[in-house]
Amino acid sequence: MPDPISQILTPLLAEYAWLIAGLLVLYGFVAALGNARKRGRRNVMPKPGSGDSPGIEALRLCKVAIRPLMSSEQASVFRTLRPYAEQRDLHLLAEVSLSAVFKVTAGGDRKRAFTGFGAIRQKYVDLLLTDENFVPVCGVEYHGSGHWGNKAAERDRVKRAAFKAAGLPLIEISDGDDLKTLPSRIDQALMRSEYPSASSHSARKQPPVRRAT
Repeated sequence: MPDPISQILTPLLAEYAWLIAGLLVLYGFVAALGNARKRGRRNVMPKPGSGDSPGIEALRLCKVAIRPLMSSEQASVFRTLRPYAEQRDLHLLAEVSLSAVFKVTAGGDRKRAFTGFGAIRQKYVDLLLTDENFVPVCGVEYHGSGHWGNKAAERDRVKRAAFKAAGLPLIEISDGDDLKTLPSRIDQALMRSEYPSASSHSARKQPPVRRAT
């Protein structure tokens, strides 16, 4: 005896077979078209600027200009120290980030180390003397006429604390100080310094003769 369900479905399948076949063909065509579009996208070069971060897009809409790295007062200090550094085979760098100078650790206390690093983050020392291997030996901070204020005072305290904790000398110069005394002040600081890199310089009673070029 024929199955009642088969008796119902067989005529329907026979009648709509063409429709089912058409739907299958249409599905295959749409799937193939989608894959072709995906392959095409891979071969198309992105337009300039597409996918850039909001910061880059903002820069394109802003006016970006260069500015002097140092004030005229800081530049005077730099020019005073340049021959001093050359005579002692030292490098003289300007506007150096404290996060590049110091590594902050606290044993296994990562939270304390993070807090300590956060204190020096985005702070800079005006001038930095390093040895031939670019190991810091002394920092120089200039307090000019426009330096003072609550924020400046706090930044100064942070810098002093960081240099002291590292055993690295920090020479501070105020507006009106005689710049001619700066080399001798640095020499005295290096003599007192416990920083390993400064020991080789502190042992020199007289500056070495500058190398012939």
